[in-house]
Amino acid sequence: MSKDMLVWDDHGCLPLEPGADISEIRRYARSGVDFVSINIGMDFNPWTGVVKTLASFRRWLGDRPDEFVLVGTADDVLRAKAERKLAVAFDLEGTDPLDGSLDMISLYYDLGVRQMLMAYNAANRVGGGCMSEDAGLSDFGRRVVEEMNRVGMLVDCSHTGYRTTMDVMEASAAPVIFSHSNPRALWDHDRNVRDEQ
Repeated sequence: MSKDMLVWDDHGCLPLEPGADISEIRRYARSGVDFVSINIGMDFNPWTGVVKTLASFRRWLGDRPDEFVLVGTADDVLRAKAERKLAVAFDLEGTDPLDGSLDMISLYYDLGVRQMLMAYNAANRVGGGCMSEDAGLSDFGRRVVEEMNRVGMLVDCSHTGYRTTMDVMEASAAPVIFSHSNPRALWDHDRNVRDEQ
């Protein structure tokens, strides 16, 4: 593999609890991964638990600067690769950990969260989930997308309902991603995305 290539995993999972043993994250580095985004919570996790889990993960990684780089910018990913360290950022599966507050977006961003899904399978304040009724992006959802664009957080539509994803792509001033979805044309499942998405 070329030294110039980045191996990028946009969504990895570890035990979602403060104080958990997350040493398995080393498997990414051993496998040749340069960057991984680690999930720190989902719509059904209370925001207080999400923040405690994030704090715990950050401390564990920060205590091992010879192995890991907490990512703030894209340059940090390149630096980590040059130093043969694993670059790590965080993601949220759904917007319920905002607890209805737009101000939480910049807080999570400052703590290393670089992408957030709009919903996790079920509908929430922002819009529809892929496994639930989907009324589209709400007014609050439009403000969430706007604030994510403002701080530079990636807007992620995996696990989100079709209509909501289409609304999100129309509303967002920045590119929208599907970090861990598959083509519905190959497997017809509600979790997967249609060609137009």
